[in-house]
Amino acid sequence: MTSCPSPPSNLVLPIFSLIVAALAVFFGPLITLKMSERQIELSRRIASKQIVAPMRQAWINTFREKLAELTGSTFHYWNMRSVVRGTVELSDEEQMRLIQIEHEIELFINPTERDHTELMEALRKVLGLLERGTDDRGEFNAALHKARMLGQKIFKTEWNRIKDDIEKP
Repeated sequence: MTSCPSPPSNLVLPIFSLIVAALAVFFGPLITLKMSERQIELSRRIASKQIVAPMRQAWINTFREKLAELTGSTFHYWNMRSVVRGTVELSDEEQMRLIQIEHEIELFINPTERDHTELMEALRKVLGLLERGTDDRGEFNAALHKARMLGQKIFKTEWNRIKDDIEKP
């Protein structure tokens, strides 16, 4: 029986080196590609957080200002009517300003979210009662309170969204 000659031991190391080099040439770019994809995704998420969070905060601030202006103005005009017993009429300029603020708020809301649509309903009730000048059933203060409470709820929800986005890895 003839035995197969084994390769000389001085050839094993170069063959092993050649295999490692071939694997590095093939798998190196794949590993680099995967790492760069992860880095790009991480950079995209960080950039998104840096852009979206300030935009949401600006939305909250402006929405809060508009809501406060509308509820504060209607409360003032209502109290003026109550004190003077209905003789205080809003000027065209005052009425136009209230309508403009109402429309601005309406453009800020998300019509698919229940709290947002309920806020608009409460504000419309307040404005309707103010326009009529009468409130036989005592609905004005309840509607105004509901509008403020819904506004606070919306602001809190949006603030939590900002906070959650920032805290996500």
